[in-house]
Amino acid sequence: MLNIMREKAGSWIIKIILGVIVVVFVFWGVGSYRENQANRVALVNGETIDVETHRRAYHNYLQRLEQQYGQALSQDMIKFLQVPRKVLDGLISQRLMLQEANKLDLRVTNEELVESIQNVAAFQEAGIFSNRRYQMILDHERIEPEAFEVSQREMLLLNKVQTLVTNNVKVTEGEIKEWYEWQNATVNLNYVLFSPDGYKDIEPSDSELTDFYNDTKENYKSEPVVKVRYLEFDPEQFVSTVEIDDKEIAAYYENHQSDYHQPKTVGARHILIKVDQNASEEVVAEKKKKAEEILGMATGGEDFAELAKKYSEGPSKDRGGDLGEFKKETMVAPFAEKAFSMAPGEISEPVRTQFGWHIIKVEKVNEEATQPLTAVSDDIRKKLARVEAKEVAYDTADTVYGSLYSEEDLEKVAGANDLSVKTTEFFTRKGPETGVGDARAFAEIAFDLEDMEISDIQTIGDRYFILQKVAAKPAIIQELETVREKVRNACIEKMQDDKAKEDAESLLKAAREGTDLKAAAEKIGREVTSTGFFKREGEIPTMGREFEIAQAAFLLSKENDMPDHVLKGAKGYYIIKLVERKSADKDDFDDQKESIQKRVLDQKKDRVMQAWLDGVREKSEIIVEEGYQYD
Repeated sequence: MLNIMREKAGSWIIKIILGVIVVVFVFWGVGSYRENQANRVALVNGETIDVETHRRAYHNYLQRLEQQYGQALSQDMIKFLQVPRKVLDGLISQRLMLQEANKLDLRVTNEELVESIQNVAAFQEAGIFSNRRYQMILDHERIEPEAFEVSQREMLLLNKVQTLVTNNVKVTEGEIKEWYEWQNATVNLNYVLFSPDGYKDIEPSDSELTDFYNDTKENYKSEPVVKVRYLEFDPEQFVSTVEIDDKEIAAYYENHQSDYHQPKTVGARHILIKVDQNASEEVVAEKKKKAEEILGMATGGEDFAELAKKYSEGPSKDRGGDLGEFKKETMVAPFAEKAFSMAPGEISEPVRTQFGWHIIKVEKVNEEATQPLTAVSDDIRKKLARVEAKEVAYDTADTVYGSLYSEEDLEKVAGANDLSVKTTEFFTRKGPETGVGDARAFAEIAFDLEDMEISDIQTIGDRYFILQKVAAKPAIIQELETVREKVRNACIEKMQDDKAKEDAESLLKAAREGTDLKAAAEKIGREVTSTGFFKREGEIPTMGREFEIAQAAFLLSKENDMPDHVLKGAKGYYIIKLVERKSADKDDFDDQKESIQKRVLDQKKDRVMQAWLDGVREKSEIIVEEGYQYD
């Protein structure tokens, strides 16, 4: 445990916090904090990536995909997105980088770690690190501070490796100008749209429906499902059986004195008038004058909270400037020095910090104190009881699991230990609907079991489980009558799409053979529309964001003003014709130069980093266990 962090101080927030990691990785697993050398997934230069680390990383990545795609996420999509490959590649790359960091003798100091955590916006209130928020977020995510800090330290180490590898990457003026032209050139198109939705009179015959079903029946598979029986060992169920004596409580109190020492804290409100750190002396003086005018209102008897709501430019303005109670080290130095020198009810002169001018009103002062044992003994008893209950829960699970070596009947062993076996309904890879906590993690374990196989002890959340797969139903192609309506709708969509494409190709052929596009379109009752000018990466007016059409448009020229094929977009099939192309406006180059330079530099760094990683991989011994291959 980092005392300095304690003094200053798997899910959505951990992903946000760790999202700043090098772009090579698209996820993070915290499993490296406590690795089990058994049940390995891969061996990287002799170091193990274990099953739990892999499972957690895979689960975290799937959660991100679910947030992005929702109900549209399917097993086929997971396979198409190559999720297993990305997860395993990321873990291997992470391990290789940490090994290289060790070879290079790179280290992360406690000071660097503390600074990085204090700079995480999620842990800040009003732009200042909040120990209360830090603890609240980690508690909510059920992450121990020690585990988070180990992961954060590793992240910083990975960033150091990336910086070392890419530090000498530069971009030239020519590269910046080339990118500026590429990004800011514009084109104007004429186009004709053939939308499948416009073909309303299509109805497939029975034979067409049957043929379509036979050609696409793989699309009508049911999802595989399994049913399991399981034993659950919840530590909460064992808390009442645990006895904690006074000696244990006293010993814990003695060994954790710092946890019960309450440093001096201050409760305050503030009004912030923002000033840029690089502002001129004139601007600083002007802002100070404004702060002094507000101070006059506050000392003149006006309600401080209402003044904060009206004039403050900080995040706490809606709360009347309320910052709650805080320790001295959680605030920036000038602010803290002033606040901790004031008495309740006192209002300060304007105080300058990196954020601007603050007017501080202290509302409460809590002097430094140490809570006596009598005041905290109940809390200690509960804490020790929960710890011991978890050990009892695991020991009970271990005893039951040991009995299964001689008696493979889960229900019989459960009965001998006064335990109740629970049985799920059939469920997919998304897991049972209720009762098991992390349903997807539960499902991953269940689907890995053979028929009637009993798992070893599994940790899911705060509980332990022993599972037995009792039944499984593979994915099967459903009969036409079962999915007739779904097949009919898909068949109509396909026939509409085919007709739209056929008519579009017919018009394109006529236009490319010399007939004017507008005249050819009018002949079949179609309208020619103009997009107006648009950039390569922007939305196309009247079309929306159509990346492939935009790319095709910028390949056109006066000599070859139409593609040789129709283009598929979100609304249907397009025939496009170049009207005009304009080069980027040179007058705007200076305004965009800095942002383009950063973008081009980041891309070059990404390529250099990936090339370096590929080289490290080639020199490394990487063994992936059977069953954890990329497919």
